[in-house]
Amino acid sequence: MLLEKSFVLTPQQVKRITAKKAIDYSEAKAWSTIDGTERIIRGVDLSELQPIEGVYDVTFSTAGGISKTVNATVGEALLENRDFNSYDDSFEASYWRVLLAISIFLAVILATPLLIVLFSSRNIVQIVQELTDFFSR
Repeated sequence: MLLEKSFVLTPQQVKRITAKKAIDYSEAKAWSTIDGTERIIRGVDLSELQPIEGVYDVTFSTAGGISKTVNATVGEALLENRDFNSYDDSFEASYWRVLLAISIFLAVILATPLLIVLFSSRNIVQIVQELTDFFSR
């Protein structure tokens, strides 16, 4: 099995691209569906790739005859970021951590006044007895 993803390059990167860099950019991986062992990607066809803005096909193949084609988009770098392919998903991971922390914080803030009112008006023994009566019905 062969797994890879489309990738983005600048015209300058296209001029210097190698098969190994294309494999790295696309995060291409090959493995056997029979025993799960990793397979070597033997061929990378970069013949259609040009240092002109556009979308080009890049084909990866294994010795077993399996091949897959992905899109390589060539365009100018945005915001002077000369390496499009240095994507780091740490922002996405930290975003979810922040969301979780905010959710817990809001739950505590919203639950605290309820608990204060609940426990200040009655003693804990009376509350436990009411809860056991309620759930024993």
